[in-house]
Amino acid sequence: FLHHRTVRHEILHGNHTLKVNSRNGDRPAIQTDGLEDGLAVLVHETNDSILKYTEFEKFVNFVKHKKFDGVLDAHSARNLPKTGFSESYRRYVKSLIAIGSGVGQDKAIGLDIEIVALNNPYTDDLSDGMRIQVLMSGIPRADVQVEIFERAIGSNQDVNIKLTTTDEMRMALQFSIQSQLTSI
Repeated sequence: FLHHRTVRHEILHGNHTLKVNSRNGDRPAIQTDGLEDGLAVLVHETNDSILKYTEFEKFVNFVKHKKFDGVLDAHSARNLPKTGFSESYRRYVKSLIAIGSGVGQDKAIGLDIEIVALNNPYTDDLSDGMRIQVLMSGIPRADVQVEIFERAIGSNQDVNIKLTTTDEMRMALQFSIQSQLTSI
């Protein structure tokens, strides 16, 4: 945990928001006890970080990988330089954690960019896959790429990465979870 890089650091549990008072250097960044049975949503938002591009090809590869259509044309149309330019980014993190039974439901919590689990991975039947919704400023987004990183808990295997997109109608996506889930 680094305080100077943190904007929001809390746990949502039931109808309560618990501010987490971590100390610089805490690892893990959140440590708490006494949470009651249910689904806890860990929330962490960083402040802005700056990345400076010294090679245009790295920027091109990033934009193509993320499917940020129109960004390269906009960059060119604004006559921006091909090197020496900067990008500002921020991380928005949510993690669903089962306390005991893990009963509960994820919900939108007001992050600028947010993924909301439409299924509870600990209690719902996921035989047809897990559904999520991608929001930007609280509005569902269609045709947005989502990168899924998957590895079995406790495994030293490589991380499996899958790229998929939200659909146009529901603005959600469904994917299979093959990893094990665990509760605390």
